[in-house]
Amino acid sequence: MAADSGGTNEPLQLEPFIHQVGGHSSMLQLDEDTICKPLIPQELNFYKTAPDKLKEFLAEYRGVIEVTFSEAVDGYLDLVAYLPSTYKTSPKRQGSRHNSLAENEHK
Repeated sequence: MAADSGGTNEPLQLEPFIHQVGGHSSMLQLDEDTICKPLIPQELNFYKTAPDKLKEFLAEYRGVIEVTFSEAVDGYLDLVAYLPSTYKTSPKRQGSRHNSLAENEHK
């Protein structure tokens, strides 16, 4: 995965995504709302070309980052990423399933 140049200079610690239930490659969690997974070119093309009417039902594509692995002092692996300058956190999307469920729970 290639990162855009001009991003943040501070490394961000990634954690394994603990709710992954299957698959052959690991998913990582960047923050409360962002999951990182290996880049598959066909999947990237799908997200970029999906019809707007379908996008409210899809995971939000936020961009590509490069993840580096290094050995920590304690012998464990550190998973680190640098955010590209194009990355922006986004508020919950209006009309998404996530928002609909949250709104129904509060009624």
